[in-house]
Amino acid sequence: MHSLLLLLLMASPAHARLRPNGDADRDGLTNYEESSVYQTNPRRSNTDRDGDSDYTEVLYSSAPPDPTQGIDDDGDSLYRYYELYYGTDPNDPDSDGDGQDDYTEVLYGTDPLDAASH
Repeated sequence: MHSLLLLLLMASPAHARLRPNGDADRDGLTNYEESSVYQTNPRRSNTDRDGDSDYTEVLYSSAPPDPTQGIDDDGDSLYRYYELYYGTDPNDPDSDGDGQDDYTEVLYGTDPLDAASH
């Protein structure tokens, strides 16, 4: 009987004992959101260890459990959320190939998808 209880305790994930509305890693996401919605580790504020907190990645439409997807993968300073909003390529700093990065075009009101607009 004791070995069965020990086996059950070892098989259950550690975060199953956390309060759902708590925030064990203090990253701004509840334990419930981390374990059930975003599939992140509620005990680690940066599940994929890419330098961005899980909360920041969720906020900017990134994938917190995926270390290959950050909040600004192409390095143009236009976060993934805004790349998706403007329809630009989050993996290409100059979506229209005109020599101006997407962030600069958005900042100055030109069209980051039209090479003739700079």
